[in-house]
Amino acid sequence: MSTYVISDIHGCFNEFLSMLKKISFSDTDCLILAGDYIDRGKQSYQMFKWIEQCPLNVMPLRGNHEEEFAAYVNLMLLTD
Repeated sequence: MSTYVISDIHGCFNEFLSMLKKISFSDTDCLILAGDYIDRGKQSYQMFKWIEQCPLNVMPLRGNHEEEFAAYVNLMLLTD
């Protein structure tokens, strides 16, 4: 069992999956995602979908990019 911490994925979903494969991430491991999953890269949507259904041994934490995105969503909901 190993614990991994990854941050600043920034929408690079394919690279994220490659990293998980490279470390042979398994159900017995723990992964802490320390934020900034979105923005900059072309696959922010795919990253969000993965986090939405992530395994129980993955702990996603919000970074400043997710906080900013949530603030924009809230602002859009208030202006309807």
